[in-house]
Amino acid sequence: MRLLVFSLLLFLPELALGFESLDLSEYNDLSSNTIIDFYDNEIPDIDFELERRRFQEPIPKTGAEMMARFNRNFLNFLSKGERKDWNNLMQIMSPDAYIETCMASAYGLSMDQFYKWMTYLSKFYLEVGLTSTVITDSSDGDITTELVYRSDVRGDIKRSDKWTMSATFDKEKGHFVVNTLKMMSDCSTIPKTPPLEPAIPVETFISSLKNKLVSDIFLDGGLHYKSAYESMYNYLNPSPFINICDVGKMSANQFVEYWNKRYGKVQKYMNHTFEVTHTENKTYYVDFSVTYQGEPGTFYKDRYKFQIQKWLNFFVDYFENFMDWTIIQVQQYCTENKTKMSKSDESLQKMALSSRRWDQVFRTDLQWNTQKAFKEMFDQKTFNGYACGGKFDTWTKFEDWLSNLAKFYGKSVPMQTSVYAATQDKLGFWVLNQMTAWSDNSTSKHRVYFEGYYKDNNWQLNHLGFACNE
Repeated sequence: MRLLVFSLLLFLPELALGFESLDLSEYNDLSSNTIIDFYDNEIPDIDFELERRRFQEPIPKTGAEMMARFNRNFLNFLSKGERKDWNNLMQIMSPDAYIETCMASAYGLSMDQFYKWMTYLSKFYLEVGLTSTVITDSSDGDITTELVYRSDVRGDIKRSDKWTMSATFDKEKGHFVVNTLKMMSDCSTIPKTPPLEPAIPVETFISSLKNKLVSDIFLDGGLHYKSAYESMYNYLNPSPFINICDVGKMSANQFVEYWNKRYGKVQKYMNHTFEVTHTENKTYYVDFSVTYQGEPGTFYKDRYKFQIQKWLNFFVDYFENFMDWTIIQVQQYCTENKTKMSKSDESLQKMALSSRRWDQVFRTDLQWNTQKAFKEMFDQKTFNGYACGGKFDTWTKFEDWLSNLAKFYGKSVPMQTSVYAATQDKLGFWVLNQMTAWSDNSTSKHRVYFEGYYKDNNWQLNHLGFACNE
């Protein structure tokens, strides 16, 4: 029997308010260590290393796989300069690889020198595109590759650079590794003195930082891999001043570990603020805050202040790197908290999160396991549901159905939400979605029905119904 139906006209005004109705104006100081201890003890543990390995690139076991993997990792790092691409490249590099570049004293570079040179080039290049690549197999199983790419660089210069790579199949590791890597083009068009201004406008840098914080690291739904936090390295000065309330000063590496430990298990974020101020000497300040839920009914607000300035990057032998914008200082203010949210607001939040999680199941670009995050919203012991009239007899059958559905549909866009049942302890609502098939981009509309109950100060879902035809 369906739950007691309440008037939508009475309920929908509250729905429209959503998270904005949450009053977080009165906070109390709370120790950062208290929150860390709480997460360790209360939130179900997630094996982030296992999750990260599930999405790692496959190890190259043939010459063709090695060439494709090397080209991809190499060019990705030159294009973006991100740590994850460097880590992927290092996974297939021998620690004793012989490396040459066109720079002075460039023979037999260490991995640290090679990293600096590649980072230097990634700052130098504005755009990189593959021109050609050739692979040669030898009789003893070794391969050599010639990689040619075109690049648009700072100063309205165009280059065509060529690298050669040789790799050997390492029987002990069970895959190919790079043994030699040589840059065959010269350095004649690479400037040895930096320009006076960064190539990227400060507005672009700040906009990118906002995107990283709001749309990536603190994306509502959470459950990120450590790589999401590691991407902050690209914004931080190599030696930033970082001060964390109740913890003290820390390096960039400890800072990333701190964020991973503090936010890695958070599943709900809301009420982001991002305010920018600047001074006459071109120092910019970003005041960023984020509110998130810990145990049911308790919300925390963290606030950070980032100081941004122009910075002349590190030296690479006799080359000076370019002037860029960077975060030179991070200040975290003491955590603020407010306990207890109304049951009505909690139910609105659960509805909004359920709808977002459903849509995220069909997104492959997110850095976390979307299906796992969606399933964690349901009570497996009391769960029941159906799809197209057929019931889910077991939780496993629901899991299999969800996995297959995500393979069929590549996108889901919410169109309408409506509450059809609400009491003090039970809730029922449906979401109408437009869904797009992977195979031919055809679209169809489907309603997804959710029902749940209130127990132990938390709304818990235990029913899902999927209607095949709208």
